Amino acid sequence: MNKANYSQSVCNRFWNKVKIPKDIVNDCWEWTGYKKPTGVGEIKINGKNVSATTFSYEYYNGKLLKSVKFYRTCKNMACVNPNHLMLKSDSRYMEYAIWDNIIVPEDYINDCWEWTGTKKSGYAYYNEVRLSTFIYELYYKEKISEGIVVRHTCDNRGCVSPNHFLLGTPQDNVDDREKRNRGAKGQNHGMAILNDELIHESLNKVLNGSLKSINQIADYCDISRSIIEKILNQKHWKHIKLSYTDDEWNQILSIRRVMHKRK
Repeated sequence: MNKANYSQSVCNRFWNKVKIPKDIVNDCWEWTGYKKPTGVGEIKINGKNVSATTFSYEYYNGKLLKSVKFYRTCKNMACVNPNHLMLKSDSRYMEYAIWDNIIVPEDYINDCWEWTGTKKSGYAYYNEVRLSTFIYELYYKEKISEGIVVRHTCDNRGCVSPNHFLLGTPQDNVDDREKRNRGAKGQNHGMAILNDELIHESLNKVLNGSLKSINQIADYCDISRSIIEKILNQKHWKHIKLSYTDDEWNQILSIRRVMHKRK
């Protein structure tokens, strides 16, 4: 095999440190040599430290043009089985990687599948991809037409269960909100991703100096900067101000002059 054209002596030294199982396709090939604290194997070649993962992949697939990240379908950091290795650029990578951040409940039909990764306005995202759309198309093997959106029958934006998805138009989404939450305000609004406790907690951190800008509050609450600005400008959640003295509120408002980059 040796598509990377490694020398025979290097190959012998590498494979002597790999424990090959009987089922070479499905079982892990355990690296028995030196491992970094992360558990990933490493071997020295021509004075350079080379990842055992990279060596195995290149041995069977050819030299990589640049340093890349791998996803291990087996979740075993010491595994060098090329059948378990997937490049991040692989079209199937995301199909596997997203499961690291999904909590699938015992009742996987009726209960929500909670996304623990990045969220934007409460919706699940992975590498700028909105997961409700991605998972719907993956699960139902159906491309969503332009102008059509994925709605949540569970009313939980962070849910990625395909059992809770329903296609519709943006207007259908608006109608859903109105039907379920007509007249609701503040934390009682069904689409709210904040609550009084989290807002007070973040503003109290402003008063004690822990948070020093609107961007830091937005990061802390995992919401957009514009929502924080609307709260401070009393366009939304007007009742929040009632919990603070005038001096405290003026101190909170002073952070509008401070700029920090978001994480």
